[in-house]
Amino acid sequence: MTTSKQDFLAAADRYGVGHAGVSLWNWIERRAEPGGFLTAVLSNDLAKAVDKADDRNVELIPNFVKLLYNHAPSGCWGSETKVGNWQLGWALQRGYWPPSQSERPQ
Repeated sequence: MTTSKQDFLAAADRYGVGHAGVSLWNWIERRAEPGGFLTAVLSNDLAKAVDKADDRNVELIPNFVKLLYNHAPSGCWGSETKVGNWQLGWALQRGYWPPSQSERPQ
């Protein structure tokens, strides 16, 4: 797995995914939620990824998977559960979860 932003973005360029590599890096590093297409790719939801993709990205779906497989932490992609847990991990690290007693649903 690639650990530096520079290496990850260089790999994204090699795989031809362009600026989407920045969104993926932000997901890995800061757990910033990407758009619907990338979320579908991260969640391994092929049908949704194809539905959300533009004409260029629909052809690049295999390249996105190769980039993630070779250069991203396995815990941040691969299923909807993994994506949710990655997001939850960010919230737990920063003390945003569980919500305080006053914020919990009644």
